[in-house]
Amino acid sequence: MYWIGIDPGVDIGVAVWNSEIKIFEELVTYRNNFNKFRQYMSRCEDGRSQIKVVLEATYKKNHIWETPDRPLPTSRKKILELLRIARNVGMNQGSAWEIKHLLEYLNLPHIEVVQGSSPTKMEEDYFRKISKWKKRSSEHSRDAAMLVIGR
Repeated sequence: MYWIGIDPGVDIGVAVWNSEIKIFEELVTYRNNFNKFRQYMSRCEDGRSQIKVVLEATYKKNHIWETPDRPLPTSRKKILELLRIARNVGMNQGSAWEIKHLLEYLNLPHIEVVQGSSPTKMEEDYFRKISKWKKRSSEHSRDAAMLVIGR
């Protein structure tokens, strides 16, 4: 069985975990190129009986900026920073929705996990130790890998 982890965003991280021999076969990042990602996933369609996809469903997490103990900022600089973050969150959520619809269109079996349900944002050296991956990897592909490692 092959588990494919997908970390959505402008840069889409993909990791392929072989659960029989417990190794990663591929870690790749599609930098600002949804079309190449779509082509990659279309090639998986023939082997769908041996594939399970894990998608980080960023749209399932509610991003709340204002809480009773942390009111909205009043400074222009802080407001602009929150707007930048909100824009990035929206772009990532849009990417996740597109990927979800692509998986459904290709009829690939998949599960959606809530953002933050697996460790992310780890340094490359630490990731190499826990995964035995020897090649270079991006933060996005490592995040995708953490969705499927050990399954």
